[in-house]
Amino acid sequence: MVAPVQDCLAALQPLVAQWVPDMGPALRQLAQWCGAQGTALGPVFAQRLQSGRVRECHGDLHLANLVLMDGQPQLFDAIEFNPALRWIDCVADIAFLAMDLEARGRADLAWRFLNAWLEHTGDYAGLQVLQYYRVYRALVRARVAGLRLAQVEGEGEGEGEGEGEGVGDKRAASLREVRRYLALALRFTEPRTVELWLAHGFSGAGKSTQSQALIAERGVVRVRADVERKRLFGLAPQASSAAVRGGIYTAEASQRTHEALAQAARCALDAGYTVLVDATFLNPAMRQRFMALAAQAQVRCRILSFEAPLAVLRERVRSRQLAGGDASEASVQVLESQWAAAQPISPAEEALTVHVDTTRPVDWNVLLPRAHGSMPATSPVARA
Repeated sequence: MVAPVQDCLAALQPLVAQWVPDMGPALRQLAQWCGAQGTALGPVFAQRLQSGRVRECHGDLHLANLVLMDGQPQLFDAIEFNPALRWIDCVADIAFLAMDLEARGRADLAWRFLNAWLEHTGDYAGLQVLQYYRVYRALVRARVAGLRLAQVEGEGEGEGEGEGEGVGDKRAASLREVRRYLALALRFTEPRTVELWLAHGFSGAGKSTQSQALIAERGVVRVRADVERKRLFGLAPQASSAAVRGGIYTAEASQRTHEALAQAARCALDAGYTVLVDATFLNPAMRQRFMALAAQAQVRCRILSFEAPLAVLRERVRSRQLAGGDASEASVQVLESQWAAAQPISPAEEALTVHVDTTRPVDWNVLLPRAHGSMPATSPVARA
């Protein structure tokens, strides 16, 4: 995927020089970043090709090629004329839509989409190339806007006085798009603060529901134990496990689930993303395992303890079971067992813990203020 990126950068150089010369330094910085990333990610690209992650995709999956029909998203205008632009890493397609959502000020929707896709596919290893492809897709849109600008200028030639008002509006819009996408591409290359968050709490405490806003607003990768456990048995997140002989909640299954969670979390951390591991984390040994993982990755670990009274937990679990369609299959009996066997967070862990009362609206900006350089920032180049 290096050649298309370099081709896009080369095409942008004369466009930027002519129309937005003040963005020249940004384009040079992007070219340098893409060159370093293309080299560093070479083995990853090869591995993903061998593992079947390069497929026949849409190829041009930005918002202008999506429409809602009867409440369902419909894709259209896929690239058919050039197989090289259509046979790509699946992450390159996903990155296009995620990038365009961010360009339009909806980073929250971008991260809801990315996390939903990761849960569906389990391709957490693909996070290694996500940032590279997001930069590339922003460059593609900047290039398209630049070409449109050149066309607009051509349309304006020879027009009489007072006839170019429409052309002027088009010119201004195209210039804004060039700047917007180049600025976004540059922002994608900036180092990010990386942390490991553990969602601790009983079944029904609101770990998944209350963390949804957090991961969307902060650009966090979430890995859910309920989802990964079912993936191990070939089940969809909402599927019932009743037909699985021996069940999926054995000690062996739990051990395998923890290993899958750790592997997915490490993939995300190494790719330079903060990770929220959504599990009960009621077992101190499991918490210690992930705290050790954070230490190995040289990132801060936080415990987000989601809390509610037992009566509230019981009602939530009952309601969830009646509604169906949730990855969790925990029953009231499971909850009662958890409560009876609960072990308190240790004093050492308490120093890392943020207590979240889920019986009232959660304000994450108060509970978990955004970091401002207090932790090591991770460069995607360094992590590649």
